[in-house]
Amino acid sequence: MSSEENGYLALGPNEVDYIIVLTNDSGPIGDDLFYFVIAGERMWHFSSLQSENLFDWFKKFPGLDWEKSILASVTIVNRRFILWRRNGPAGIGDGTENQMVDRLERLLARNFKLEADAYRQIAQLVVSSYRSRERHYHDLRHIIHCLWEMDRLSESDLPRSERDRIELAIWYHDVVYDGRARDNEHQSELRLVADLRTGTREGEADDGQVRNEAWLESVAQMIRLSTHRVKPEIADEVARNSTLLFLDIDMSILGQSEFVYSEYRQNVSLEYEHVASLIFAYYRKKFVLAVLKHGAFSTPTFQKLYGEQARKNLEGELRMSPMKWLPPWGR
Repeated sequence: MSSEENGYLALGPNEVDYIIVLTNDSGPIGDDLFYFVIAGERMWHFSSLQSENLFDWFKKFPGLDWEKSILASVTIVNRRFILWRRNGPAGIGDGTENQMVDRLERLLARNFKLEADAYRQIAQLVVSSYRSRERHYHDLRHIIHCLWEMDRLSESDLPRSERDRIELAIWYHDVVYDGRARDNEHQSELRLVADLRTGTREGEADDGQVRNEAWLESVAQMIRLSTHRVKPEIADEVARNSTLLFLDIDMSILGQSEFVYSEYRQNVSLEYEHVASLIFAYYRKKFVLAVLKHGAFSTPTFQKLYGEQARKNLEGELRMSPMKWLPPWGR
């Protein structure tokens, strides 16, 4: 490559918007891995054979998803991998899993009374649940993204007293996931209660909230509602607002850029590879139509952040073949 062709090597994290890998099934005869670097209106694309000095350049980008980079290098089918995006959560690299275990351990220690070694044991088991090979979207990256969305909410959007409640719901809402099952949320709720009910305690924590069984049940209720099939009917205004924020955080992937949404759509379909493609497309279309009808988000915060982009993403998916040729027809 000429110096002009590999000019992206002079760019840093404040200038690059996306680093994307596309793989295909043309190997080993053809080149089956291509990189795309996008910086504003500029784009570089090149094959793996033209990627000299690329991995040294990757080291400039904190939070680059090294695990995806490795996975892309051994993938022999048509896939998309976003290794880096400037406006978004970090990917998975060395130490990420331990960092997530540490974070969950601190959350549990703040809110429950357990045996000294139970906090880390539970945290390790929860994090490992999100690392199973069957997960493509509902994995640890989904949790990292949800936590990133929560962490950047202001105090006015999400009071400090509600953050631990929402974070616990984030950690547990997909802890049990099987693409063939229809009760994942219920099983995840049961896992939450089994892990933590014995550790509930009376008395106020630093934020003024009482961590008793009623508090744990409110988290379980959030998880039950993460099916997104039932509208929350919660009398307490604070609990209702927290639940709606949690549900919007869970759905925030719908309002990401077209690049990110495309990877999400791909990964969801991979979790349903056991389903015939037309059957999957039928049920996916039902989901898309329902979200377009009722709106992706319930809170003003997320409507402002992502509402318009979510509508564009969903309408774009709806126009795709074979979805547009399948019932249901209405909107």
